[in-house]
Amino acid sequence: MLERLAGDSVKITLELDPDVGEVMFVRSSFDQAMVNLVLNARDAMGRGGNLTIMTRETILDEDAVKHGASRSGPHVAVEVRDTGHGIAPEHIHQVFDPFFTTKSAGNGTGLGLTTVYAFVRNSGGHLEVKSAVGRGTSIVLLFPTPEEPAPLHPARLSATTEVRVEGAGLG
Repeated sequence: MLERLAGDSVKITLELDPDVGEVMFVRSSFDQAMVNLVLNARDAMGRGGNLTIMTRETILDEDAVKHGASRSGPHVAVEVRDTGHGIAPEHIHQVFDPFFTTKSAGNGTGLGLTTVYAFVRNSGGHLEVKSAVGRGTSIVLLFPTPEEPAPLHPARLSATTEVRVEGAGLG
């Protein structure tokens, strides 16, 4: 599907680490985020180029938390890198703002990256953007791995299951 969206002039390369850990997110939201990232990359490359999608494990440190990550520790990175025109330094801090776009009128709403940002943050993740004018852009989605592995057979809540909520300001 992503190859069709990117078009014939864009070469997609996948560098997927088969051993990355588990992450938890809404699959359909992830799919939409990838569509938005591929469409932005395609538009940035105009006459074509290379689009690389990579996955890897990484560790975020406390410095990453100071810069907006929800927590330090193990994360899975999904990186989308293009060889497009890049983003000017004065616009890097605006790329996730609603309705911000560098496209000409009628060629984009400025909501694609806003949607990606909302999905990643709602999934407990963090984003990084690296770009150089004339060289391309890399957007990295960082998803925390669960602190405990998911059970093979999740327990179901029943009418007799006690649920304890702490710190929710209920009382």
